[in-house]
Amino acid sequence: MWLQLKEIGEFGLIKRIARDVIYGPGVVEGIGDDACVLDFGGDFRLLVTIDMLVEGSHFLRDKIFPYQLGRKALAVNLSDIAAMGGLPRYFLVSIGVPSSLPVEYIDEIYRGMRDLASKWEVSLVGGDTVRSEVT
Repeated sequence: MWLQLKEIGEFGLIKRIARDVIYGPGVVEGIGDDACVLDFGGDFRLLVTIDMLVEGSHFLRDKIFPYQLGRKALAVNLSDIAAMGGLPRYFLVSIGVPSSLPVEYIDEIYRGMRDLASKWEVSLVGGDTVRSEVT
């Protein structure tokens, strides 16, 4: 019988994944914390994080304005960097949207991110956009 995710939970799964990871040189802190820490030599360390927001788990589309959703999406990631004592500089966005979603809705998500990014002086430097149909 297969072990179900609900039996070990999110953090149990993270531990399970982390146990078989072999870290290369430069990894100061790997899987398991708010962000990984990479040593780039000297006094330079890079913090990397990604928090994904899933509709139905982290937000309800009919209960949040798209502008607020964009701010929240960036805020949770900035928070992870802050929790590790870091200073955010750049961010990536991976977004999955249904093809029926109005483009203006997506524009508002990005406007929310841009406004928060401006406040914290962080720059959007790329990411990934995919179609994600709800079934």
